[in-house]
Amino acid sequence: FLSDTDLEIEACAVDSEMNVLICGASSMGEDSTWIPCIRVVKTDSFGHLIWERCFVGWSANFEPTMRIVELPDGEMMVAFVDYWPALTTPTLLRLSANGDSLSSYQFPLPLDWFSQRGQFALDQEGVLHFMAFEYEMGAQNPEDRLHWIQFATNSEIIAEIFSYTDASGLIYAAPMQDGMLAAGIVWETGVSNTDLLVARAAPSGDWQYVAQIEMPSHQSLRGIFPASDSAYALFGTYSGDESLSDPAIYFIGDDGPGTYIYSVTPHLDFGVVPLDETGSITVQLHLTGDTSAIITDFTIAENYATSLHLPDTIYSDVPFEFLIGFRPTERRIYVDTLRIFSAATNSELIIPMRGQAPFPVLTLDSELLDFHWVHLGDSALEQFNLYNTGTDTLFVQEFNEHPPFYLDSVGPFIILAGDSFDLQFTFHPSEMGLYEHWLRFESNDPEELDSVRLLGRCVSPNDAEDVPEIPRDFKLHSAYPNPFNSTTTLRFDLPRAFHVKLTLYNLAGQEVAVLLDSPMYAGAHTVSLNSEALASGLYFAHLVAGENVATQKLVLLK
Repeated sequence: FLSDTDLEIEACAVDSEMNVLICGASSMGEDSTWIPCIRVVKTDSFGHLIWERCFVGWSANFEPTMRIVELPDGEMMVAFVDYWPALTTPTLLRLSANGDSLSSYQFPLPLDWFSQRGQFALDQEGVLHFMAFEYEMGAQNPEDRLHWIQFATNSEIIAEIFSYTDASGLIYAAPMQDGMLAAGIVWETGVSNTDLLVARAAPSGDWQYVAQIEMPSHQSLRGIFPASDSAYALFGTYSGDESLSDPAIYFIGDDGPGTYIYSVTPHLDFGVVPLDETGSITVQLHLTGDTSAIITDFTIAENYATSLHLPDTIYSDVPFEFLIGFRPTERRIYVDTLRIFSAATNSELIIPMRGQAPFPVLTLDSELLDFHWVHLGDSALEQFNLYNTGTDTLFVQEFNEHPPFYLDSVGPFIILAGDSFDLQFTFHPSEMGLYEHWLRFESNDPEELDSVRLLGRCVSPNDAEDVPEIPRDFKLHSAYPNPFNSTTTLRFDLPRAFHVKLTLYNLAGQEVAVLLDSPMYAGAHTVSLNSEALASGLYFAHLVAGENVATQKLVLLK
């Protein structure tokens, strides 16, 4: 059948009467006006159109993120990740049997979290499952987070679970009677083939195993579904030559490709432990399958100790517990790993560990304090805050003033952990010109010295053209052109000076480029984005200026 608008088909299903349900991302409008919407189409089994609906105000990325399912009462539920205007929000849209909108539900993510795929399934018990794998944009060591929501057909939430894993690459998930199955692919730089990644989570969200299955060729996945009571299937493509691919189905045993040891607590965080004192955590290990495995060895970093004795045996039906102790000797953060070696299929289990001794951290309002301009003979006042974001008392030494920048107090200062101190700066120049000075703060913060750049300009009272116009509000303007095929320009306004970072992310939440990372004056600014090294697709420009955050969707068409 023909649709009167463009339609990116992203999901389909068959209802109880053998009609076909199709949904996808679409748009409405004329000329340059583009209004995103979700479009749902119902046809009979021969492809004859029964009805077509468009729901304006929703937007989905152009990947297979949507799911549509028929509920027991004949109603339908569409699940997708809303990408409009910029943030990613898992969304459920409930429709009547005739396709009319009944209700919608959204689960907003914190700022900087990006949801790659939203999936939807109805299990044999009539429980609806909404699953999405999420990532924190800009994180130095990003973790995958499974966002798993279970609710009844009346939309009442039964449970909402967040489960973290270091195994980046999980994409698809499917509910089982006693847990969750997940799968993905492992990409390695410089390696042409892609291995499969399979995992299983308990009803609590704890990962029972995450395993990599080596493959001799190039794979891509498009979904996962239970195949029987003891196995599940992955479907996608298989290619010995990356230029050609064939449809493929991979069958995986429900217990994974072997017997796996996993930790109920995937991370050990000891928090803040005073110097020369000891903090401890109980580690509990479990084993999949119905057998046993011998723990043969372990490695642990200095400043840690364990009650684990070797060799020891772990059984599938008995939790295995031991203690880990942490004793810091320096004022710093400790990031280490516990490695456990065994005869299980995953012969090496890695458990990240983190702890710290108390120490102060000096955090400044900004790296730039801009007084803009003053007339000769006048003064400008600016407040500047010092924060102690550490866990011990901060001592800031006395510092010298540098005219024409003056302080209401030159110190020394004592700032308790979690507290702040307000400084009052005065800019009072005696001559016209541009003034600049770096003020350094010396303290007992064990990290490197902090400093702030002081800027000010003195102009003549009679020279009105010398006075720049300052925006009132922070704003990221719409990029132009967008969509674009070579270059586009991003414009943003700063009402005051900030350290500004403008980062470009792809659809998977991966950092593609840092377009800007430096202190910026108050005013209007532009940044050009050249697409020469980029592939066609959807991107996100993420702007951070102090506490101000803005994200904009960019579409590159080559």
